[in-house]
Amino acid sequence: NRRLIFIPNKFLSAVSLSFKPLLKSDHIDIIPLNTIRNFKTSFGALIIEADKKYKYVVGTIYINGWVDALKKAMFMQVQTESMPNYPPPPPPPEYEASAPSSDNVALPPPPNLCPNCGAMVRPTDRFCPRCGYKLK
Repeated sequence: NRRLIFIPNKFLSAVSLSFKPLLKSDHIDIIPLNTIRNFKTSFGALIIEADKKYKYVVGTIYINGWVDALKKAMFMQVQTESMPNYPPPPPPPEYEASAPSSDNVALPPPPNLCPNCGAMVRPTDRFCPRCGYKLK
């Protein structure tokens, strides 16, 4: 809902006869938020500048609440209008699971180990450096 709706207080229409024609129950101001250019307060009145100038008498204890609500509504409208409409992301591709085959996997060459003690030996060694076993 992107509209600001003012409904006059029925108590005011019962108290003041001079305001009675203005404050009938069918007198409702609907102001689209995108038409509001500015708003300010002046001596307990809320003045909204849109397609025309609206002036509402608001109790001084409520005026800050009205201003905060208008600021939030205007900010939310600006935020939603400025958000780009990105297309939805494509669905992830579907993969079929397959068991790994032993044919594709290249195994590293086995390290040169001494058959007697299991110590690492270089390919150029003739004897094991740990136990002295003759390798070739």
